[in-house]
Amino acid sequence: MEQQRPYDLLAVSDLHLGCDLRGGTPRGGDPRRDLLDRALCRFLDHHALRREGGRRWRLLLVGDVFDFVAVTQTPAPGLTAPFEVAEEERSFGLASEEAKCAWKVTKVAARHEEVFHALARFLVAGHELHFIRGNHDAELHWPAVQAELRRLVCKRTGLEGDGLQAVAERIVFHAWFYLEPGFLYAEHGNAHDRYCLQSGFFDELPGAPELELPMSSKAVRYFVNRWAKAQEELDNADKMSITEFLRWTAKMGNPLLITLDFVLMLYRVIQPVALQSLRLSKMAARLARRTVGRLEPEAREQQRLGNVERWLARYADDSGEQARQLFALASRPAEQSLFDAVQLFFLDRMLLALVCLGALVWGVASAPGLQKLPWVAGACFAFGVANALLGRLRHTDAHPLLFTAARRVAQVFGVRYVVMGHSHRRVDEAVGPGQHYLNLGSWEPIDGRLPYLKVVGRTAELGWFEARSQGRVPSAAPAGEPGYVAA
Repeated sequence: MEQQRPYDLLAVSDLHLGCDLRGGTPRGGDPRRDLLDRALCRFLDHHALRREGGRRWRLLLVGDVFDFVAVTQTPAPGLTAPFEVAEEERSFGLASEEAKCAWKVTKVAARHEEVFHALARFLVAGHELHFIRGNHDAELHWPAVQAELRRLVCKRTGLEGDGLQAVAERIVFHAWFYLEPGFLYAEHGNAHDRYCLQSGFFDELPGAPELELPMSSKAVRYFVNRWAKAQEELDNADKMSITEFLRWTAKMGNPLLITLDFVLMLYRVIQPVALQSLRLSKMAARLARRTVGRLEPEAREQQRLGNVERWLARYADDSGEQARQLFALASRPAEQSLFDAVQLFFLDRMLLALVCLGALVWGVASAPGLQKLPWVAGACFAFGVANALLGRLRHTDAHPLLFTAARRVAQVFGVRYVVMGHSHRRVDEAVGPGQHYLNLGSWEPIDGRLPYLKVVGRTAELGWFEARSQGRVPSAAPAGEPGYVAA
């Protein structure tokens, strides 16, 4: 007979708190975010007061709870700050250094005051908060950021002494995943998306003063944040076709400025990858190996695997083989491949178009009479075939990547449920006999309702929560889908 857990689970993902702290956000914040904040507070208060069978809730916040890279506000010039602010940071927001990221947490807490109070009430009621790191809140890896977040929530409880300490211990951080052996596995999902996986994701602590952000976050920092008023459309910029991007550029009405920002962003993001790929730093690397003691790539991979083994040891004994299989499922960061980098920004397609256009012009200019026609047909055919091939090699849609990873995770750990977020796509699909991949989507309304996961006993299902307060209503899940609504 299976042992009953002393808690039940709730899970939400992709809250993106702080995403409206860009410099271009209207004074007073975003009314849409205010609506989502109020819904989140009602969600927390509703479950804080309602236990299933007397068991407490363990709330899994499955990544991208915060949107640190979107916080472009900086300390006002002349004010005392525990760090220096570079001129570039005045334009693009603070860098991902530990003290600066902790400062961002205070700004997020001030913007979402009601949410932080609701989190405090949830803890005071005896429940738990478990944060899983995502790509938009990769900065949760910093100890000072975790400490500041814990402090900001706990101070809103109004408790002191042992009571405050007990509440603080119910705030837990997970570097990659959460696991209940044989039952449930949860992670954000960015570990399987090369454009959203940072180079130091598997390191115990960053080896440099500044955290290396994923390529997608760098694009947000240097381009998307500059066009905050178009944020809703640019949220899925990595999935835009060339036609859609050109249409968006025309709609914004300032194509020259957009083009300049885009080119500057490309230089900042692509140039380091190009330098690494072209081996321009080979001499420095050779000197570093002699100085440090030849820490080969294989040794670094072993270190990272050892970190994964330690993370997994929190949940299971003798987990070495499972750790190796899980580590093998992770993607390779896009920064390690120049081809991946240029594909994200369609540079491969642009180069292809220039080459084919040059061949077309040369052929038309040099070929006599009717012989021009084969040149034209050949150039167009070559462009079509190569363009289609490059399109098949471009993997920016996270959904199929996460689905494939979920299937393998279910096999490796033998769990009933694999829970992820990241793709902003609500999913409930079978990945094996009696095994399901559940994606929480994002904290954005679908037909006026917000998706979340509820696990009572040994049964998990995706549910719905009304975005607007309407009192308690009966289940309103789409036909054929499990779910319920609470308000």
